[in-house]
Amino acid sequence: HSNVPEQKKGILSNQMLTLQKQMQDSSRYTNMMDQTEYDPDFDYSGTFNDLEMIYLFVHHERDLDQKKNRTETTKKEYLRELLFFYNQLSSFGELYDFDSTKADIQSLLNQLEPKHIRKYQTWLNEVKLGRAKKNNNSEEKDEEDKKGKYSVATLSRKTVILKAFLDFIYKRSYITKQLQNALQSSNVNINDRPNRDLYESEVLQLINYFENHVIIHGIISTLASTGMRLKELCHSRMCDLTYYEGKLFLEVVGKGDVKREVLIHPKIWDKIVAYRTRRRFPSEIDAMDQTPVFPNAKGVAYDEKYLSNYLSKVINQAEIPFIKARKDRIGAHHFRHFFATYSSQYGASIDSISKTLGHKNLSTTQIYLERRISRENNAAHNITESPFMNDM
Repeated sequence: HSNVPEQKKGILSNQMLTLQKQMQDSSRYTNMMDQTEYDPDFDYSGTFNDLEMIYLFVHHERDLDQKKNRTETTKKEYLRELLFFYNQLSSFGELYDFDSTKADIQSLLNQLEPKHIRKYQTWLNEVKLGRAKKNNNSEEKDEEDKKGKYSVATLSRKTVILKAFLDFIYKRSYITKQLQNALQSSNVNINDRPNRDLYESEVLQLINYFENHVIIHGIISTLASTGMRLKELCHSRMCDLTYYEGKLFLEVVGKGDVKREVLIHPKIWDKIVAYRTRRRFPSEIDAMDQTPVFPNAKGVAYDEKYLSNYLSKVINQAEIPFIKARKDRIGAHHFRHFFATYSSQYGASIDSISKTLGHKNLSTTQIYLERRISRENNAAHNITESPFMNDM
């Protein structure tokens, strides 16, 4: 926060985490919706305040099928982003040319003008609050200008959430201005996406490096060979393991609570057994065993965020030349990308890769593979054995 003024007492003050936890509870949503009586002329601005409108938006149910509504994880992310936005306006209004001294939770959103939204988005694009990019070359001073800025993908996600919220409250006449139109789009192309490429030799180097670290060894081997999300690995249980025609499968729950199975290769199962032995857990497959496949030191499931940070820390501290040469940090999600590209290299169709990864759309899988496909389709391959190249 070095380039942000000292925080004054805003509307949310130091209540952010408490509020987020309270607002995560959806039990009030039905009662609040009952008040509206689903009346298109219902007076939202005369009944609810700003924070209640954020609550309504986050828990808004668009479909009778609960699986099609926002998951608890998505709600948590939306709350975090919108409360952050709200706190910035109420505590640091001067950054956005907004006078918040007379604002309260009944009026802040209605006091906003399009210029305040534009200035907020500009600030997001420039502020050094994002994750610092790894830079091993101290002479590359220009990289320091990029240090800590939000990535284009992150800015795009923030924009989508804020735009949807502003549109939601405008359509319900809670605010009178179409503030959502002040937000510029933040499209993500291949050059904006983080480079999550990992190659076979690099993954093998990591697996060999951590061979004597049974915990890390077991986790990264499983991620690389199954394409599981880290959250899916954290929540996997022994009772979700079953054999089919002599092969071991693990049922995982992906985004939108959609279940699918991943194949556990025999060598990977050996590594899981070694992991569980180190944690003093049995490895017999039992339909009644509710214990995590990968229990933490306390014998319970890992917290996804903790494990993500831990893996990233130990991997990027590894004394391996390719790690030191990379400008970007390696995280758990890199192994999911590796699985996609490596499977494709060995003949798996994009459709089978997509289903194995639990992607809803093939376009998402194509993003995982586009760098590899682009390189393989490079026209320069066609002249490799040409007279021109042979005579050079």
